[in-house]
Amino acid sequence: MVAVGEILWDLLPSGPRLGGTTANFAIGCARLGRPSALISSLGADDWGERARAELADRQRDGAEILETGLIQTAAGVPTGIVDVTVRADGQPVYRIASPAAWDRIEATAEAEAAVRGAGAVCFGTLCQRNPMSRAAIRRLVGDAGAGCLRVLDVNVRAPFFSEEVARWSMAHADLVKISEEELEEVARAVGSTGLRGDGLGAIEACGRGLLATLPGLQVLAITMGPRGSLLLTPEDADYHPGFVIDVVDTVGAGDAFTAGLVHAWLAGGSLAQVNTIGNLCGSYVAGHRGATPVFSAEMLGRVRTALAE
Repeated sequence: MVAVGEILWDLLPSGPRLGGTTANFAIGCARLGRPSALISSLGADDWGERARAELADRQRDGAEILETGLIQTAAGVPTGIVDVTVRADGQPVYRIASPAAWDRIEATAEAEAAVRGAGAVCFGTLCQRNPMSRAAIRRLVGDAGAGCLRVLDVNVRAPFFSEEVARWSMAHADLVKISEEELEEVARAVGSTGLRGDGLGAIEACGRGLLATLPGLQVLAITMGPRGSLLLTPEDADYHPGFVIDVVDTVGAGDAFTAGLVHAWLAGGSLAQVNTIGNLCGSYVAGHRGATPVFSAEMLGRVRTALAE
C-alpha cells in the first residue's frame, strides 16, 4: 500500500495531532495489518522533527507497519499545519496553511519503485494545489502497474480545489471516496449530472451518472456522515446505515473509512463486507480524539469477523 500526498499537524482544541488525508490513510492501512508506505514531505523545522520522532516511536512500539523512508525534506518550507475547530455536532472546520512542505513532493526514483511494486496507491485532490506536488502525484499514479488499485480521496477544500484537478483525478482512479457534500460539485466538474432532489435515491442517481461518465471507475464510495455510506459499482449497490456512536470528533474518520474500504476490497470482500468494514473503521476514529487513534484489539477483531462472515 502506497499513499502519496500530505502529512501535517492538525492543531485541534485538544492539542496537536499528526494527520493529513493520505498520511491518515497509510497509517490506517498499517494498523489493519497491511505494510504501507507514505510519500510526502516535511519541513526542516521543529514540527518536522516532531513528526519524524512520533512516527519513529510508533514503529518501535509496534503500533503500525509504516515505511517512512520515502518522506522527503523540503528545505525552506514549513511543515504543514492546519488549524482545526470542531463544531457542536463534532464536524471539523479547517484552516489550511500555505505554503507547506507537502506542496514540494518529488517523484524520486525510490518513490517510483515503491509505486510500481504496490497493490494499491492512494492520492487526493488537496495535495495537487501546488504544481510541484501535482506533477509528482500524476507521474507516480501513472507509474502504477496494471494490477494496482488506484484510490482517490476527494477533498473539496476552498480555495484549494479546481475543476481541472477533479477531472484528471477522477479519470485516473479505480476507487473513489467522496462525501455527499462534495458529490454535486465534482459531478459537474467532470461533465456529469448533479443532484436532482433529496434523499438516497437522488444521491445514487448522481453516483450512477459519475460511473457512466467515467468508464474506468470500478467503485464509488459516498459517505453520508451519521447516515452511513453508499457503495456503487457499475453492476451493484450497497447501503450501510453506519454505527451509532458517541462522536468525539470526526477528524480523520473519512480517511479511516477509506483505509477499511481498501483493506476489505483487496481481501476479496463482498460489497456489503467492504461497506461494513469501512464504517467500522470510520466510526471508531470518530469516537476517539485525533485522526489516527490506535485500533483496539476488539475493533480489529470486529474487522476480522466481518471479513470472515
